[in-house]
Amino acid sequence: MSTNRDNIKKKPNPHQAAFLASFSEMGNISRACKAANVGRQTHYNWMEDAAYREAFSEAQDQAIDVLETEARRRAIEGVRKLKFHEGQALIDPMTGEYYQELDYSDTLLIFLMKGARPNVYRDNTKVETDGKVEVTIRHVNKPKYDE
Repeated sequence: MSTNRDNIKKKPNPHQAAFLASFSEMGNISRACKAANVGRQTHYNWMEDAAYREAFSEAQDQAIDVLETEARRRAIEGVRKLKFHEGQALIDPMTGEYYQELDYSDTLLIFLMKGARPNVYRDNTKVETDGKVEVTIRHVNKPKYDE
Protein backbone atom coordinates (compact mmCIF):
# COMPACT_ATOMS: atom_id res chain seq x y z
CA MET A 1 0.00 0.00 0.00
CA SER A 2 1.43 3.38 -0.97
CA THR A 3 1.60 6.19 1.51
CA ASN A 4 1.75 9.95 1.03
CA ARG A 5 5.47 9.66 1.71
CA ASP A 6 5.87 7.46 -1.42
CA ASN A 7 4.17 10.11 -3.58
CA ILE A 8 6.43 12.97 -2.48
CA LYS A 9 8.99 13.84 -5.15
CA LYS A 10 12.60 13.68 -4.06
CA LYS A 11 14.11 17.16 -4.27
CA PRO A 12 17.40 17.57 -6.10
CA ASN A 13 20.44 18.14 -3.89
CA PRO A 14 21.98 21.66 -4.01
CA HIS A 15 24.51 20.71 -6.73
CA GLN A 16 21.78 19.15 -8.85
CA ALA A 17 19.51 22.16 -8.31
CA ALA A 18 22.30 24.54 -9.37
CA PHE A 19 22.98 22.49 -12.50
CA LEU A 20 19.27 22.22 -13.38
CA ALA A 21 18.75 25.97 -12.92
CA SER A 22 21.73 26.74 -15.15
CA PHE A 23 20.66 24.20 -17.76
CA SER A 24 17.09 25.54 -17.90
CA GLU A 25 18.52 28.96 -18.85
CA MET A 26 21.36 27.82 -21.13
CA GLY A 27 20.12 24.58 -22.65
CA ASN A 28 23.69 23.29 -22.88
CA ILE A 29 25.05 20.56 -20.61
CA SER A 30 28.71 21.64 -20.80
CA ARG A 31 27.98 25.28 -20.02
CA ALA A 32 25.53 24.38 -17.24
CA CYS A 33 28.13 22.05 -15.69
CA LYS A 34 30.71 24.81 -15.75
CA ALA A 35 28.29 27.37 -14.26
CA ALA A 36 27.24 24.97 -11.49
CA ASN A 37 30.80 23.68 -10.93
CA VAL A 38 29.68 20.12 -11.70
CA GLY A 39 31.51 17.59 -13.88
CA ARG A 40 29.77 16.36 -17.03
CA GLN A 41 30.08 12.75 -15.91
CA THR A 42 28.41 13.65 -12.61
CA HIS A 43 25.33 14.80 -14.53
CA TYR A 44 25.25 11.52 -16.46
CA ASN A 45 25.65 9.57 -13.22
CA TRP A 46 22.70 11.46 -11.76
CA MET A 47 20.64 10.47 -14.82
CA GLU A 48 20.48 6.94 -13.37
CA ASP A 49 18.09 8.28 -10.72
CA ALA A 50 14.44 8.48 -11.90
CA ALA A 51 13.64 11.61 -9.86
CA TYR A 52 16.65 13.43 -11.31
CA ARG A 53 15.75 12.32 -14.86
CA GLU A 54 12.29 13.80 -14.38
CA ALA A 55 13.73 17.06 -13.02
CA PHE A 56 16.17 17.19 -15.97
CA SER A 57 13.30 16.62 -18.40
CA GLU A 58 11.49 19.61 -16.88
CA ALA A 59 14.67 21.69 -17.18
CA GLN A 60 14.89 20.69 -20.86
CA ASP A 61 11.31 21.91 -21.40
CA GLN A 62 12.21 25.21 -19.74
CA ALA A 63 15.31 25.55 -21.93
CA ILE A 64 13.20 24.98 -25.03
CA ASP A 65 10.77 27.66 -23.81
CA VAL A 66 13.72 30.08 -23.60
CA LEU A 67 14.65 29.27 -27.21
CA GLU A 68 11.08 29.68 -28.42
CA THR A 69 10.75 33.02 -26.63
CA GLU A 70 13.94 34.31 -28.25
CA ALA A 71 12.93 32.99 -31.69
CA ARG A 72 9.54 34.71 -31.37
CA ARG A 73 11.20 37.98 -30.31
CA ARG A 74 13.59 37.93 -33.27
CA ALA A 75 10.83 36.98 -35.72
CA ILE A 76 8.20 39.46 -34.53
CA GLU A 77 9.95 42.30 -32.69
CA GLY A 78 13.15 42.13 -34.71
CA VAL A 79 16.77 42.76 -33.78
CA ARG A 80 18.46 46.15 -34.02
CA LYS A 81 21.50 46.05 -36.30
CA LEU A 82 24.00 48.76 -37.11
CA LYS A 83 24.18 49.76 -40.76
CA PHE A 84 27.53 50.20 -42.48
CA HIS A 85 28.76 51.81 -45.68
CA GLU A 86 32.25 51.03 -46.98
CA GLY A 87 33.20 49.54 -43.63
CA GLN A 88 32.10 52.56 -41.59
CA ALA A 89 29.07 52.62 -39.30
CA LEU A 90 26.53 55.12 -40.57
CA ILE A 91 25.53 58.06 -38.37
CA ASP A 92 21.90 59.20 -38.26
CA PRO A 93 22.02 62.89 -39.29
CA MET A 94 18.93 63.68 -37.18
CA THR A 95 20.22 62.23 -33.90
CA GLY A 96 23.97 62.06 -34.41
CA GLU A 97 23.88 58.45 -33.17
CA TYR A 98 24.75 55.27 -35.02
CA TYR A 99 22.10 54.35 -37.56
CA GLN A 100 20.26 51.13 -36.77
CA GLU A 101 17.53 49.20 -38.52
CA LEU A 102 15.26 46.48 -37.23
CA ASP A 103 16.01 43.13 -38.86
CA TYR A 104 13.26 40.49 -38.72
CA SER A 105 13.71 36.77 -39.29
CA ASP A 106 11.23 35.30 -41.72
CA THR A 107 12.92 31.93 -41.31
CA LEU A 108 12.31 31.89 -37.56
CA LEU A 109 8.72 32.94 -38.15
CA ILE A 110 8.23 30.04 -40.56
CA PHE A 111 9.66 27.56 -38.04
CA LEU A 112 7.41 28.94 -35.30
CA MET A 113 4.38 28.54 -37.54
CA LYS A 114 5.36 25.00 -38.52
CA GLY A 115 5.86 24.09 -34.86
CA ALA A 116 2.56 25.63 -33.79
CA ARG A 117 0.48 24.12 -36.59
CA PRO A 118 2.39 21.35 -38.35
CA ASN A 119 -0.77 20.01 -39.99
CA VAL A 120 -1.20 23.36 -41.78
CA TYR A 121 2.40 24.47 -42.48
CA ARG A 122 4.31 21.21 -42.97
CA ASP A 123 6.57 20.72 -45.98
CA ASN A 124 5.44 17.23 -46.77
CA THR A 125 2.28 15.20 -46.74
CA LYS A 126 1.61 11.72 -45.52
CA VAL A 127 0.24 9.39 -48.15
CA GLU A 128 -1.38 6.20 -47.00
CA THR A 129 -2.63 3.34 -49.12
CA ASP A 130 -4.28 0.08 -48.27
CA GLY A 131 -3.76 -1.43 -51.70
CA LYS A 132 -0.92 -2.70 -53.81
CA VAL A 133 1.61 -0.28 -55.27
CA GLU A 134 3.19 -1.07 -58.62
CA VAL A 135 6.29 0.67 -59.92
CA THR A 136 7.28 0.58 -63.57
CA ILE A 137 10.77 1.62 -64.56
CA ARG A 138 11.42 2.39 -68.19
CA HIS A 139 14.80 2.87 -69.74
CA VAL A 140 14.75 5.67 -72.27
CA ASN A 141 17.54 5.92 -74.83
CA LYS A 142 18.91 9.36 -75.47
CA PRO A 143 18.14 10.51 -78.98
CA LYS A 144 21.08 10.62 -81.32
CA TYR A 145 21.67 13.94 -82.97
CA ASP A 146 23.27 14.37 -86.33
CA GLU A 147 26.47 16.28 -86.11
